[in-house]
Amino acid sequence: MRRLGWLLLAPALAANAAPEDDELFDYLLAPETSSTLTGQIGFSSDTQSLAIGYAYDSDRIDRISVNANRSDDSRRANGDATQWGANWDSRYFGDWSGGVGFSAWESVDTLKVRDYVVSLTWWGPQYSLQLKPGYRQITLDTRRDSRSEHAVSLGATARLRDLTIGYTGYDYSIDLDRLEAAIRNRRIRVPASFLDLIFSLEKRRFSVDYRVPLRQSDIGLRFDRSVSALDSQRLDWISGYVGFDISERWDGTFEIGRSAPEGDEAVAVATVGVGYHW
Repeated sequence: MRRLGWLLLAPALAANAAPEDDELFDYLLAPETSSTLTGQIGFSSDTQSLAIGYAYDSDRIDRISVNANRSDDSRRANGDATQWGANWDSRYFGDWSGGVGFSAWESVDTLKVRDYVVSLTWWGPQYSLQLKPGYRQITLDTRRDSRSEHAVSLGATARLRDLTIGYTGYDYSIDLDRLEAAIRNRRIRVPASFLDLIFSLEKRRFSVDYRVPLRQSDIGLRFDRSVSALDSQRLDWISGYVGFDISERWDGTFEIGRSAPEGDEAVAVATVGVGYHW
C-alpha cells in the first residue's frame, strides 16, 4: 500500500521537484526493466527435447518467468511428455526475498502432476539459504476411474560463493506399494511412457552445483541424485556445462552429461541453448 501511495503522489510531487530529485522520480515513474528469451534443445541416442523460456525483470517486481518443455522418447509408442511452469520472485524485504511457483507435467493425459511451491530466501554477502515448501497433486487414469492423490514437500538450498547444495524430500498420501504392484501387473491402463514418468516420482532429491565464473563465460559441474518413491532405486545425473557471451545481447550454453539409472544402462545426454536479452 505504501508503494501505491507513492505512485499516486508522484505526479503532483514531480511538479515541484528539484533537479536533484530526478533519480527518485525516474524510479517511481520509469522503472528499469529487462527481458530474456531462451531456447534449448537436448538429445540422446533415443530422446529429443525442446525447451523455451521467458523472464521479465524489474526493479519493482524483481522477476516473472515462464517456461515450457516437450520431449519424445523414440523407443516407446506414445512416448511424448510435456512440462510447463511459471514463477514470481520478489526481493522487497532487504536481505529477504520470497516467491511462488507452479509447474505441471503429463504424459498422454494418463498421468498429470501439478506442483505448487513457495520460497523464502535469506541473502548474505556471499551466501544464501532458501526454504521451499510445496504441494504436489497427482492424477492417475486407471481402468476403473481417475484418482487424485497428493504429496507435500520441503526443500532447502544453501549457497556459499560459487557452490550450491540442495535437498528436497516428499511425503505422499498415495499407497505407493499398491501403485507399483498395479503397474507391474498392468491393472493400470497406461502407455509405455507412463512407466518412465511414474517411476520418476521422487522420495528425495540431492544436488550439488559448482560454478567457476570467468571473464566472459562460466564453467561448472553438476550432480543430482534422485531416489524413487516407488522402489527406492537411484537415478544419478552428472554433467559439465559452459555458458558464454556471443555478443552484447546474445549468449549461449552447452552441457553434456551422463544419466545413470540404478540397475540400467547409462545414457549420455547433450543440450545446446541460446539466450537473447533486451
